[in-house]
Amino acid sequence: MLNRNGKHHAIIGEVIREKRKEAELTLATMAKSSNVSLGYLSQIERGKNCASVDALLAICKGLGMKLSELFGLVEEEETKGKPLQILRFPKEDSVAKAGK
Repeated sequence: MLNRNGKHHAIIGEVIREKRKEAELTLATMAKSSNVSLGYLSQIERGKNCASVDALLAICKGLGMKLSELFGLVEEEETKGKPLQILRFPKEDSVAKAGK
């Protein structure tokens, strides 16, 4: 679902910044190794710009990770703090009785 308030962009940027810092890369070094402009990378990290798939692929390559890993981390971050939804299914006996 499209998130019109830019929440996904912000989370993607946060994850990229976190992984960049874990790798002890400066913004300038990361921009150069990813072949993405410093300003664009900065905007992505701050959630101010929507990164293209090509840019995300280049950034992931610079971080030594797959795009699927990035999206997995974004999904984990997005679901933090959300309550678990418990699904309850009727017991077999009650389903059989309802069908009689």
